[in-house]
Amino acid sequence: MNRSHIVWVLIGVLLLCASSASASQSCDTALLVIDMQTIYLSHAALANVDGLPILPKVAAAIEAARSAGVPVIYAKNLDSRVPEDDEELNFPELIAPIKGDIVVAKRDPNPFKETPLEAILEARGIVRLIICGIWSTCCVKDAIAAAKRLGLEVVVVADAHGDSVLRIPEIATLNATWDAMTGVSAVRLEEIAFGSLCR
Repeated sequence: MNRSHIVWVLIGVLLLCASSASASQSCDTALLVIDMQTIYLSHAALANVDGLPILPKVAAAIEAARSAGVPVIYAKNLDSRVPEDDEELNFPELIAPIKGDIVVAKRDPNPFKETPLEAILEARGIVRLIICGIWSTCCVKDAIAAAKRLGLEVVVVADAHGDSVLRIPEIATLNATWDAMTGVSAVRLEEIAFGSLCR
């Protein structure tokens, strides 16, 4: 076997290993983070179902997803009250997108409406969507309904979505309603085994 043949064999082995590694890290699940922007988090009294601040739970969900190789997708609301380049529309540093994350800009409570979100999920082979963020009674609710219509399996992080502190009873009711739906479950963050979602 001559030297050039050996080189090509080695290259083939490396490509095969790289392909296998890539395949082993494929994931049919994504985490969708809705509207967790400074403009809302800094100017509203928001809480989760337990009456606790929403940001730490969402940050923990993002960290768990990244650690497991689950893609993280941010739905960013383009609030008509401020210019699109206003820094308040950005995400807080604690949960800021990093390389590899996806940001989808939207103008409607439904993050699928007139956005590339559905196409992104299809291109990546995503069939399960884990959802967290704000507002439970509006944008989160609409996202869940839209995802269900598209035939996606939906997992709502029951303690990582929130709304006004005045609506905590409604958040609890929504969790129960979603958990009773076919194809939808509402599960607390600690109960989600992110590490088992990718292969």
